Amino acid sequence: MRVDQSNPSTMLLTAVILALAGAIDPSMRRWRDAPIAQVTGGRVRGLTTKDNVTAFYGVPYAKAKRYAAAAPMSWSGIRDATAPAEPCPQMAHGVIGREDCLVANVFTPAGNLNLPIMLQIHGGSMNAGRAVADGSALAKRAKAVIISIQYRLGALGFWAANASTPQNFGLDDLLFALRWARDNADAFGGDPKRVMVFGVSAGGAAVAHLLTTAPPGLIFSATICVESKFRTPHTIIHNVTHCLIFTQAAMESPGGHQGWMAPGSRPDDDFVAPSVLAAASAATATTIRCSVDDFNCLRKVPNADIITAAEGVRFAPALLRARPANPLSADGVETPLALLRLGAWQQGAVIIGGQSCESCAATAALAGPPRNLTHFEFVDALQTYFAGSRIAWSDVVARYAPRVATEGRWRTLARIMSDSGHACSAQLHASAVADGWVYEFEKATKGLPGAVHGSDEPWLFQEKGSDPLSLAMAAYWSSLAHAGDPNYAADGVAWPRSPAVLGLDDEISTRKNTRRPECLDFWAPWLGFY
Repeated sequence: MRVDQSNPSTMLLTAVILALAGAIDPSMRRWRDAPIAQVTGGRVRGLTTKDNVTAFYGVPYAKAKRYAAAAPMSWSGIRDATAPAEPCPQMAHGVIGREDCLVANVFTPAGNLNLPIMLQIHGGSMNAGRAVADGSALAKRAKAVIISIQYRLGALGFWAANASTPQNFGLDDLLFALRWARDNADAFGGDPKRVMVFGVSAGGAAVAHLLTTAPPGLIFSATICVESKFRTPHTIIHNVTHCLIFTQAAMESPGGHQGWMAPGSRPDDDFVAPSVLAAASAATATTIRCSVDDFNCLRKVPNADIITAAEGVRFAPALLRARPANPLSADGVETPLALLRLGAWQQGAVIIGGQSCESCAATAALAGPPRNLTHFEFVDALQTYFAGSRIAWSDVVARYAPRVATEGRWRTLARIMSDSGHACSAQLHASAVADGWVYEFEKATKGLPGAVHGSDEPWLFQEKGSDPLSLAMAAYWSSLAHAGDPNYAADGVAWPRSPAVLGLDDEISTRKNTRRPECLDFWAPWLGFY
C-alpha cells in the first residue's frame, strides 16, 4: 500500500502507527528471542535473567493421578515457563497448592554446554516446601545446571491402606524426576553423566533414598546435609540421620545391642514405620468419610479436605522391607548403616554434613536458652530426652562428664542431643563410603552458640551475595558436581577426606573430628554400626 504524503492526516496516522510499532517491537523481540527448550513432553519457553542465566519455571516432568504412580506428560504448542508454579498441596495458614505440581525449575548459565547438573530436593518434613525460586546465582557461580524439583507431600504423597502395602508416591516422584533430569540434560546444556543430587533436612533424607534405590549410573555424586529437628531417641528411625536413611526398625543387632527406639514415630520424623502410616491413613480416611482402601472415594474428595483432615497427623514415607534374610536386619528391615556397610547404595562421591549446633534450638526448647544449668536441670533434661528409650541416661552422663567440665552443662546437653540425633550418624556414614567428605557449618545463629537447622542453605544458594563463605561453599559443592572431588576448582582451604572435618565459617578451616571419640566408642553400637 502506498502512503499519500500530501495528506497531513495520513502522515500523522502513519507516524502514530510507526511509534506504536516501535513500542511493541521490544516485547515482540523478547518473546521471539526467549529461550525455548525441547523436553520429552514438548516445548517450553523460558526467560533470561538479569544475570544472563536462562531460567525455566514449572516445567512438568510428570503427571500423576491422585494415589497413582507418576506417568509421562506431554502437551502441544509451546508451554509458558516464565513464572514459578504453585507448590504441591500443603497446609500453610490454610491449604495452598495444586495437585498438578510435579514440576522442575531449571537454571543454566549463558553460553555453556555439557555442564554438570545439580539437582536440588527441597526440605519441609515431607509435608511442605516447594522448588527453589531462584537458582540463577548458584548456576552462574557453579557453572552448572541447577534443577529444583517438587514432589507429592503429606497425605497426598504417602498412603497405606494397610501396613503391608504402603505407597510412597512422593519418593517415586523423585526417582521419576531424576530420570527426567538425565533424559533431558541436553535440552538445558547439561551432561547426563554428571548428575549430582543434594538436599537439606527432608531433602537430604530424599537424597539418601535415591542413593539406595536409583539404578546404577543415574547419580554421579551427592551432598547430604544431615539435619534433624527436635527428635528424641524413641523415634523409630533411630534418630540416625534425618538424611542418610533408607529402612528402619527397632534394631536388634547380632551382638545383642538393641536399638533404643520403640516401635512408633514422633510427629516430625521424615520416615515412619508402615504401621504408623497405615494408622495415619485410616484416621484421615475416617474424617473424610471414605474407606482407607476406597480410592474412587478418595479421589473425589477435594484435596483441601484431605490436607485439612490430615493436619496434626504425621504423614511420611514408610520404609519398606529389604534383604529379610540378612542377619543385620530386624523384623526383615535393614538399618541404614547396615545398608551402607553392605554396599547397598549408589557408590560415588558424597559430602555429608550439618550444623555446629544443630540441636541448639531443640535444647533451648527443652532446657531454656543458653545458661549455666544446675546438675539437677541437666539430669532432668536428659531423663526427659531419653524417656522410654533403651539406653540409660546415667550412662550418657558418665560418658560426657569430661565435656561438662570443659563446655558446661547446657552446651554438653546440646552436644548429646546433636550426637545422638544426627552428628555421629553423619560421621559413621561418611566413614562407610570410599569418597566421603564431612563439613560442619559453624556460622553462628544469632543468640545461640552455633549454627542451627537450615542455616547453610541460604549461603549455598548465594543469597549472601559475594560473601567469601558463600563463594567458597559454591566452589566446593560445584567441584563435587564437576569432578567428584570438592577440591577440584576450589582455590581456598583444601578439604581432606573423612574423618577430617571442614569447618565452614568466616574463617574456613580443617580439624580433627572432635565428636569422633563419642561416636565410635559410645554411639556406634546403638546406631547399628557394629
